[in-house]
Amino acid sequence: MYFDDIRVGTTLNISPAVIEKEKMMAFAREYDNIPIHTDEDYAKTTPFGQLIAPGVMSFMCVWAKYLEVE
Repeated sequence: MYFDDIRVGTTLNISPAVIEKEKMMAFAREYDNIPIHTDEDYAKTTPFGQLIAPGVMSFMCVWAKYLEVE
């Protein structure tokens, strides 16, 4: 699928993408080592209030679920 193939209103039914904390932190430490991903005390002071997964990791987890349906 190419980006241009997606039309407004397109929906896809995929399984939920679950990111385990330990895997997320290992990924973040290696590829996106910033406090919002790796420091729980710091993350509590942000608008998110907790650790968040790196965007690239989140995208790839959802992409993997998408490929399961293709």
